[in-house]
Amino acid sequence: MRTAFSATLVAALLATSAHAQTVADLAGKTLVMGAASFTLARNGAMTGTTGKEPLDATWTVRDGKFCRTIRAPKRLAGTQCQSFEIKGSKVTFRRADGATQVYDIK
Repeated sequence: MRTAFSATLVAALLATSAHAQTVADLAGKTLVMGAASFTLARNGAMTGTTGKEPLDATWTVRDGKFCRTIRAPKRLAGTQCQSFEIKGSKVTFRRADGATQVYDIK
C-alpha cells in the first residue's frame, strides 16, 4: 500500500513542469544545517536526524510550498507547509511566523 501511495505522490508532483523542476532540485538530496541532516527521497520519504533524534517524515511540494509531515520525534510531529527558495547549494525555508532556516544541499 505504501508503494502505491508513493507512486501516486511522485506522479502528482511531476504533473507540472514547475513542480517537476522543484522536485528535481530537492529529490534525492540531503539537507544539512549544523548537526541536523536529512535526506529527501524521491518517493516522498524524509529521513535523517534532528542532530539528537532520528527523523521520520514525508515531504511534498504543494502550491509552490515545501510541505512536510513529521511523525518522529513527537515534539516536532505534525504537518507544516513553508515557502522556500533555492539559491545555488542552499535552500532557505520560511515558516508562517517569518522565521527562516538555511540548509546546505548535498
